[in-house]
Amino acid sequence: MTVEKYLDYDGLLYYESTVKDRLDDKADNSDIPTALSELTNDDNYVQDADYTHTDIVTVKVNGSALTPANKAVDISVPTTVAELSDEADYAKKTDLVGGLKYKGSVQSYSQLPSSGQETGDMWNVATADATHGVAAGDNVVWNGSSWDVLRGDIDLSPYMLKADLVAITNSEIDDIVSGNNA
Repeated sequence: MTVEKYLDYDGLLYYESTVKDRLDDKADNSDIPTALSELTNDDNYVQDADYTHTDIVTVKVNGSALTPANKAVDISVPTTVAELSDEADYAKKTDLVGGLKYKGSVQSYSQLPSSGQETGDMWNVATADATHGVAAGDNVVWNGSSWDVLRGDIDLSPYMLKADLVAITNSEIDDIVSGNNA
């Protein structure tokens, strides 16, 4: 059995305080620039004369450049399907027919309707019926000719068990923060 580590809430609090302490130890206010001229990349910084914000030089829409006018760019965005170039590929609500229609619950498979049902009618069956492959609580849907069980088997074997998890220790967090993790 492989034991996997995870970071629990207490470990997260410890990690946060450890990182803050390390940053506080490293911080020296004299290293913080107070003027643009003190920045090493200030040549790449485009700004207004009042140093309040950066100007956008070019805006592209789908690869085509738009040039801002008076610091503004007007981009037309479709607001209806009819404005799209591929509008014919979209279905309207009225085009959607069929689908599942929940009809209710029955106690047993034998109580499902035998006439009048339509494709997509769905019922919950409360009691298991091995003959029809129905587990207690399964839903079945009329597929046009028979009741189809809406259930599949799910293999949970690749998932980790809670018992296989162990919280990471403060010592391991210290190693991670200091860069000593292997």
